[in-house]
Amino acid sequence: MTIEELDKETTEKQEGVKELRFYKDEEGHKVEGYCLSRGIDDVNDVITSVAFDTMVNGALLNPALFTDPNYKPIGKIIKFDLDEKGLWVVALLMEGIESSNVDEWDKHIKCQFVTRIKTYDTEKEFIPRINKTVNFIQKFELLSVSLIPIPKEA
Repeated sequence: MTIEELDKETTEKQEGVKELRFYKDEEGHKVEGYCLSRGIDDVNDVITSVAFDTMVNGALLNPALFTDPNYKPIGKIIKFDLDEKGLWVVALLMEGIESSNVDEWDKHIKCQFVTRIKTYDTEKEFIPRINKTVNFIQKFELLSVSLIPIPKEA
């Protein structure tokens, strides 16, 4: 795939990929949402379709959900799904976490998934249409997924 093809495919920001949903079902308290998007991110990285299709899934070997930055486990990833927007995950929160009012988090705190990845093959290219240099990630390893709270602005 050429950079021109990648440019058309991936340099648009994906809308709604940072929104998470908290809920409770018969298994317990869960959170779901996108942990990686196919669009350009806030630091001008783009994970290409090739990279998504061939990613090394280290996180599947250790599916813990962490808090950031101390990597305290708060749950486990129970489902990964790759679609047109990116990598969707569902996490089951540990017992006891729900006692900290997980049901109320989305009313008072904005949360998002943060991932730690290791890149193996990247290519930088200036994209005139968006006037930015973009780092196209061709191969990566997903090392961890964390859930971080961001207080909502008053």
